[in-house]
Amino acid sequence: MQIVNQLKIKATPVFYANKKAYEQGYPVICNEGGSRSSKSYSIVQLLITIALSKPKTRISLVSHSLPHVKRGIYRDFKSIMEQWSIWDENDFKYTDFIYTFKNGYTLSYLDLKTLTKQKDQQGIFYLLTRLTLSAKRYMTS
Repeated sequence: MQIVNQLKIKATPVFYANKKAYEQGYPVICNEGGSRSSKSYSIVQLLITIALSKPKTRISLVSHSLPHVKRGIYRDFKSIMEQWSIWDENDFKYTDFIYTFKNGYTLSYLDLKTLTKQKDQQGIFYLLTRLTLSAKRYMTS
């Protein structure tokens, strides 16, 4: 928790609303908004602060496809970690797309197909989805 208190986080109201919901124990937190409304960025900030204060836990960032995760949420994650001067290239396994913090906390990036195959599904899950993607899938079925 000490490093979290030392970070000077420039955050939006979205970050603080999600932080409050997390601290109050909500099991599911949903965010709505247009593109570039800070949803993903603010949530990644929150997940990093959780990771730094809760050792040996696991977060999975999930999307419909791994390339979708790599183009968006991973870029935000790495950018925030670099801004906060806590990114360590040696802690990121590119083959598995997993970042392990010094305290044992792991953050992994998954697609939905991989998530459904996992037997041990514990930890925090952030599901990156868009209604338009779901709507397109159902409309073409």
